[in-house]
Amino acid sequence: MTNEERRDFYMNRNIKVLPLYYAFTWDIMFVITISTLFYTNQKGLSLSEIITLDSYLMLFAAIMCIPISKMFEKVHALTCSRIANLGFMAFLLTCIFGNSYAWFILAQFFLAFAYATQMVKNNTILLDSLRLVNRDKDYQRVYGGGVSMYYIAEAIGSIVITYIYSWQPYLAYYISLGVVVLITLYSFLIKDPQKFEPSNVNLDPTAKESENLLTQENTGKNVKENKKQKAKKRTGQRPDSYLKILLTPMFLTMIIYLFFFRGVVAIDASAFKTYLNILTDESVIPVVVIGYLFAGVRLCTFVSTKYQFKFNLKFGVRSLILFNILLILSFVVNGVAYMIAPTSIVTLVIISISTFVQCSLRMPNQIFCNNYMQVCLKRKNLERAYAIRTTVEFLSYSVMSAVFAGLLEVTGNDYGKTNLIYISIFFVLIIVSLIVFLRALIKKHAERYTIIKDEYVND
Repeated sequence: MTNEERRDFYMNRNIKVLPLYYAFTWDIMFVITISTLFYTNQKGLSLSEIITLDSYLMLFAAIMCIPISKMFEKVHALTCSRIANLGFMAFLLTCIFGNSYAWFILAQFFLAFAYATQMVKNNTILLDSLRLVNRDKDYQRVYGGGVSMYYIAEAIGSIVITYIYSWQPYLAYYISLGVVVLITLYSFLIKDPQKFEPSNVNLDPTAKESENLLTQENTGKNVKENKKQKAKKRTGQRPDSYLKILLTPMFLTMIIYLFFFRGVVAIDASAFKTYLNILTDESVIPVVVIGYLFAGVRLCTFVSTKYQFKFNLKFGVRSLILFNILLILSFVVNGVAYMIAPTSIVTLVIISISTFVQCSLRMPNQIFCNNYMQVCLKRKNLERAYAIRTTVEFLSYSVMSAVFAGLLEVTGNDYGKTNLIYISIFFVLIIVSLIVFLRALIKKHAERYTIIKDEYVND
């Protein structure tokens, strides 16, 4: 097998293997659904302390993203992904054996490290694998497939884990720990794309011999010129500064848009989780209902993620406009329903459906923005761009949490009024930032909205 055949074989295998790997490294499997119950019932934390832990997580992650990007700049992405898995393991072990609030803050530090490393480096493995076999246009389909598999696993796990929690609360964390260990072993089926770069492997057996003959024929002057050209080429391959990347018009406007979109969606998902916990404490619903509701959330997200490429193919950049209209309407519905009858089963159904809609918007929006970054930014700048973007998204969650908490105090913990005021404040900001982003995108990359192969339309 020639080097070129080896490269094609291993990169195509990467593309098949990576969706499952992404599915089980996207988040801490199985413990998300019962984490609030675990902290309150098993560790004795109050709801305010749990919300504060979320703030620590986002703050740590925001601080870490760019330093991690710099620190691991010369470390292969696959190695970084395995290091991130160690962070997940440390988080789970600290949650299991921790017995004070300081230990749980440390657990958030480990989790933030894992999140930041995965979000900055994981995409690079797939992008490089696709590029080396000329399958760049498959990105949205392959990545979306991995995320879809994650939500299917989470939907099933959400139901099963609530029953397990009712029987043995700590077992959920041990199961998640086992999954992280197994998926880390599974990662050894993946080959590092950087080892197959043309600069690292000679794909043409005759090339080295020809190069040696040419070098022998060159004069001292020509050798110096060749060295200068190679040095110039290496300089051209270096990534731009973080500031220069950030100030790229399309990227800057996308970052501003994501700051508002991600913050608003994340806050409402968190509020829904708190709302269910309150209903459980008041014996309105049993614990297992939470599992079924979160399974519904995951299934809705799975469907929207699986078919997002067809949606994008049909509507192009208008998809983002439709997403934001639905997002705003769902916030209004939530606010009104909660104001009328907060503990009613009818209200629970309405808020659940509205939350299903919101969570269905999150991943397709994320994948579309990944897609536009891939198209509009230079390959050498992508990792730094992901570091900037991840930092902004984590900061968004922290800032929005503070705003939402402040509004709750002003309204006397009236969730309905807070929702309506909250969306009224950010409605204009989301729409204006989105319009500016789309104008920048259309102006420079009008012909490249969608990079999906035509044959996928009939899949």
